[in-house]
Amino acid sequence: HSATSSSSSSSSAPVGVSVTGRVLREITLSEPIRYAPGDQVEKWLNGLLCLEATIPPQVQSSCPHPSKCELFYVNRDTLFSFHKTSETFLEHMMALYVSSHYKNTPNDMMLMSDAPLHHLFVLLAPLDGKKGGMPEILTVLQVCLEGGIAKQAVKEELGTGKRPAGD
Repeated sequence: HSATSSSSSSSSAPVGVSVTGRVLREITLSEPIRYAPGDQVEKWLNGLLCLEATIPPQVQSSCPHPSKCELFYVNRDTLFSFHKTSETFLEHMMALYVSSHYKNTPNDMMLMSDAPLHHLFVLLAPLDGKKGGMPEILTVLQVCLEGGIAKQAVKEELGTGKRPAGD
């Protein structure tokens, strides 16, 4: 078992004895590997790239019925326009990425911002007209348009059962 946030050093303490009689130890990784503890550059970089974004508290008490939700295409020029509302929306999107991925990198933000074949969609919960505000983002879809693969190449690959290297 380990818990870490970009850490490398460890400490261990006896936890107990297993059924087989072996001594079990719990190891906790606690020393940062990239920056010193509390480093301001790391704090700034994590904020800039939304690498530690957290999911805001849920507005609704339950998940809405799919027929009540709407799928929207995200305009990247608007998303990265430096407008306060757009930045909040981006933080909410990145919070879903951070909470659902094991490891996030600056490349995630780069692909979202300017990869021409990548497109972003969000599934939004219905907005309560009485409360106003920003709708809850239920999921983020990042779609990469791939293509240019000839039918013959696909048939050959399916016939051999081998997959070529790629994304």
